[in-house]
This record gives sequence, C-alpha cells and structure tokens, in this order.
Amino acid sequence: MNLSPLEEEFLRESNAIEEEYSVEALEDAKSAWEYAKANRQNINLDYTFGVHQRLLRRLNPKIAGKIRKVDVWASQEKCLAPGEISAALNEWFGEANGFKSQEAIRQRHIRFLKIHPFGDGNGRTSRMLMNAERLNSGYPILVICESESEKYFGWFK
Repeated sequence: MNLSPLEEEFLRESNAIEEEYSVEALEDAKSAWEYAKANRQNINLDYTFGVHQRLLRRLNPKIAGKIRKVDVWASQEKCLAPGEISAALNEWFGEANGFKSQEAIRQRHIRFLKIHPFGDGNGRTSRMLMNAERLNSGYPILVICESESEKYFGWFK
C-alpha cells in the first residue's frame, strides 16, 4: 500500500478518535481506504459495504459490511430504527455523486452518522466516505485529529 503521509495521518487519527489503536485496526483502515480511494467514482451501498467490511473484517467480522439489525444509541441519542435505515441510505446515496461544496460534504457526513447504519465503525466509515467525496470534488483530505475530538463532536449538536 502506497499511502501518502497525509493519508497515514488521516487513518491513524480517525482510528484514534474512536480509541482504536491496534496495529490490526490500522492495517484494516489502510485496506479500507485503498478500496475507498480506488472505487470512489460511484459511492453507493455496495461501495459503502465494501469500505465497512474491510475496516471491520478482523475487529468485528460478524457485523463487517452489514446493516445493523438492532437499535443503537450514539452521543446519547437514539439512532434510526433498523427498519428505517434502508430508506434513509437510499436518500443519502441519491445525493452521493457529483461536485459538492466543502460545507455540503460536511453536512452529508453528519447525516450519515445520524443514520448510523452499522453496529460499529460508523465514524471511521463515514470519515472515509467524507474524504472520498472531498477528493471527488477536488478538495484535499481532511484530517480530524484526536486532539480535536471535542470540536469535531460539536458538529453533531
């Protein structure tokens, strides 16, 4: 894998935001990002499952690449019920491709995390989707550092 120093930093920090520091998690994040980068011209459900599957293949193989079937809470908020996820994702993917402003990409990142389609790995998957959209729109990768977590989580309030 030939990743730039910026990509390496993005993946390390994205994992760290979720307090995931293992070597395996970083290796799998690199694999997921390589896939995300190579296939980013058509961001759809299969693409997103592919990113998530590679990201969680060793950390949680039972849920890797699969929509959750249970209720979950994130940041003290109940996320969409499992039966509402498919419709919300279809709407989200309907706007996934094509040029967007940086603010529109940030808002889509927030919306994806509010859908929270997976049992785990939503934040790291969503940050990869956000950066794929940034690259597609001609922007550089956005690195959100662990030290900026409080500010980052403020996006969702």
